[in-house]
Amino acid sequence: MLLRKKINLNKYIAISLLCTVALCFFVKGQKQIFGLFLVYLATVLNQFMLVEGVMELTNPKMASLPKDLRKSKNKKIITLFVGKISVLILGITLGVHLMGNKVIIPLLNYVIQIFILVFCLKTNE
Repeated sequence: MLLRKKINLNKYIAISLLCTVALCFFVKGQKQIFGLFLVYLATVLNQFMLVEGVMELTNPKMASLPKDLRKSKNKKIITLFVGKISVLILGITLGVHLMGNKVIIPLLNYVIQIFILVFCLKTNE
């Protein structure tokens, strides 16, 4: 898993969870809190799949692999990106279903999570 090489996971989980808990004060009831955390989990999984897919896609060793191994790597990359989109759509759909007109709060959390991911990326390998 290339993810651990690229992201400081402890810092990412701590900051993103803290931000999500802070947004819990803007929703009412357990159903909406559950919706917020459901979208949070979908966001985290989406971002992990994004980083893993991009790391696989930009791997310099990919060009030197034999053709059959390259095909399996390409299938993995395609599966990651299709899964990423599916997880995101499912998370947002369930968030809309559970939260109704307050779905803007988890979407705002999603945008904040993007900045948190960039903040937690490791620059040196």
